[in-house]
Amino acid sequence: MNEAVRDITAGAVGGGVGLLACQPFDTVKSRIVALIDTQGNGNGATATAGRNPIVYRNGFDCFVQTFKTEGIRGLYKGMMYPLIGQAIINAMIFSVEGQCMRILQPEGGKLKTTNSIISGFVAGFVQSTVCSPMELIKLRMQLQGMGESGKGPKYRGPWQNTVDIWRSDGIRRGIMKGFWLTVGRECTAFSLYFSSFRFFTETMAGPNSSSDSLGPFWLGLAGGMTGCVVWIASYPFDVPKTKFQGDGVRGPAEYTGSYDCIKKLFKGYGPGVFYKGINPCLVRGFLNGFALLPSVEYVKRYWPWT
Repeated sequence: MNEAVRDITAGAVGGGVGLLACQPFDTVKSRIVALIDTQGNGNGATATAGRNPIVYRNGFDCFVQTFKTEGIRGLYKGMMYPLIGQAIINAMIFSVEGQCMRILQPEGGKLKTTNSIISGFVAGFVQSTVCSPMELIKLRMQLQGMGESGKGPKYRGPWQNTVDIWRSDGIRRGIMKGFWLTVGRECTAFSLYFSSFRFFTETMAGPNSSSDSLGPFWLGLAGGMTGCVVWIASYPFDVPKTKFQGDGVRGPAEYTGSYDCIKKLFKGYGPGVFYKGINPCLVRGFLNGFALLPSVEYVKRYWPWT
């Protein structure tokens, strides 16, 4: 019981710290992906939808334009909802992974990579039930104000956004829109997350030392590299998920479902579209891992009730 409480606390603390470090880059990634033209016209980072045209040359340009027009609040738009959600999500992830490892892995035995992969897969699936609706709300908040000079936001906050989606589309087509794409991304990501972090920390510590001997910088570096690895592997799920969940926010809906979204993206741009906007996401992944995983490790190391 004490180990479960420790894992929950460590995950919640790490999730909050990690989100604060990387939220601006998540906003940039979401805006770039949301502007992909699925018909294959233009450069894929332009949209009008009856409003002022928006053009982002790259992630840095999106960052600068967002900061100039909306200030720092624009980069952190929609953060309060996921800040609470990330604490809950990471508490779920680390507690489920920890419990699975205690079931699969004999105490005192050599850690097996397959057990870490299985535990991460299960944790990714479980937390998708919370992650998917949370990211839907966050994305719709992030897309507000794009190219709408002088126009106030449609939603004053995440709660109003949630109620509006519930009333207009219900649960399956509304609140849980994009759920299976989220499952694909999260199960892929967390299958690699814990095993990659253990690999990097053990490599840095060397054969004659424990990873517990690593200081915050090296733990952060291992966490940052882990973040990059999992995003490279799972990003092809994230592009259609972001596009599908944002569908209809800035104009008429284009997609009938997740598969229709994937099919139209591939037809319009080819396989390269599934890595569109990955550069700011890799920065986000590195910063998130650099902040989150050392926070989790230090909570576990100095947990007072052993």
